[in-house]
Parts: sequence; structure tokens; C-alpha cells
Amino acid sequence: MKNWPNFLLCSAALLPFSVHAAVDIKLAEEISPIVVNGDEVGIRISKLSDVTLDNGTHQLVVRVSKLVMGQSGYEKFNSNPLVLTFSAKNQHLTLAPDKSINTLAEAKAFDNAPKLTLTDVNTSKPIEMLQSELPRLPGISRDYLKELNAYNKKNNLLPVEQAVAQTAALVVPSQEVAKADNGPTSVSMIQYLYGEASSIERQEFANWAFANRTEVAQPMVTQNKLVEMMADWYKKADKAEKALILSWLISQE
Repeated sequence: MKNWPNFLLCSAALLPFSVHAAVDIKLAEEISPIVVNGDEVGIRISKLSDVTLDNGTHQLVVRVSKLVMGQSGYEKFNSNPLVLTFSAKNQHLTLAPDKSINTLAEAKAFDNAPKLTLTDVNTSKPIEMLQSELPRLPGISRDYLKELNAYNKKNNLLPVEQAVAQTAALVVPSQEVAKADNGPTSVSMIQYLYGEASSIERQEFANWAFANRTEVAQPMVTQNKLVEMMADWYKKADKAEKALILSWLISQE
């Protein structure tokens, strides 16, 4: 099954677990959050163990941090930072390593093939997500926000010159410019997701998009998560972006 990115970076509140929250994530004791939807967690007196998010799609940067048993006693293990991207709605989730990490050997094995599992508490089923290591940029210390921005750019998740060139005389308010600098746009995300989709998935999305070319009047009813993500981005697009997306879809046929 394809890994899929779901990069609508919704605003997140780092709040205590709440029954009123749309999406609650309980972090395993060894999971340390670094960035939540573009906001750096920073140094805290007590580790953040719960994250509350709005419905939608999200991007987290986390690491596994734990004391493990080595040859001469306990050693501190800090994994490489991992970027996680997923979509959730009205769910209680848990995030934990795929396998137990108690020894130095197990820690090294995790670093060689890191894998975290996001699980729905009610169904006990894993939530599909894209996960990969966050590449380090040159420098003495790490700047996670810059690294995340570079990661997104490398994966074509930020506005590309080609998309801007096709948007004739589009005046963007200053607040929208700031948004574009900090995260992906509907156009760039749909282009990325479309490239990951199968021909059947592409056709399903294209048919729905053209049926809702002026405004989204029909909900997307699909069992396919990738198609649902593209539809979610299309709904967020303004009129000019929708026109650009439809024009781009035609060019792909």
C-alpha cells in the first residue's frame, strides 16, 4: 500500500486531553514531540504526553527518547527526528513505536528502520500515515523548522514556480503570502497527491472536481483515503486556485 501525505497543516493547540477535542493523540512515554503543525514545542518542564488537534490532516515531528540497557548499564537513546503526516477526524489515537525498545541493540535496530504506529483507540486499527526521517541541514545545531520546510520543498509540498507562473495577475493578501511561506498550497498538494495516485484514483478525483468546478456542492463519498485528501485540499482552494487545479488536471489527460 502506498504511503500517502496528507499535508493540510491545520492549526493545533497543545492542550490537555479533552473530551471536547476533535482529535486526541496519546503519546507513548518514549515519544517526544518536537514540532506540531509548524509550531515548535520547545523545552518544557514536563514532557508533553497528549496532543489535541482539529479535524483534518496534520504534520508532526517527533523522536523516540528513552533510557535503554547497554553493556555497562543504562544509556540515553535519542532517535533521529521523524516526520509524520496523517489525517484524522473525531478520533482518539495513540502514537507509539512499532516494536518495544528496551535495549541498546533494539534502539539501534529502530534507528536503522524506524517505524511508529498511530492507532485508533476505539477500533484498534492503525491509521495510515506517511513517515520518514527528517534530514539534517548543515550546521552545528539543528533548526527543526528550517529542516521541515526544506523537507516539504524537496517533496514539492510548497508552492512551485510553475504554479505561480500559471496564476495570471493573482493578487494575494499579505496574510495569504505568509501562509504560503509556512506550508503547502492546495495546488501544490493536489499535484503531489495526484502523482502518488493510481489511474483509478486520479479519475475518481477528477470526475468529482469537475462536477464541483464552481463551488463544492457535492460531498466526496469515497473509500479511498488518497482521493479524500485531494478533495479536502480542493475544498480549501479559492476560486482562482480551483481554476488552476482544473486547468492542470486537463493537461494531465
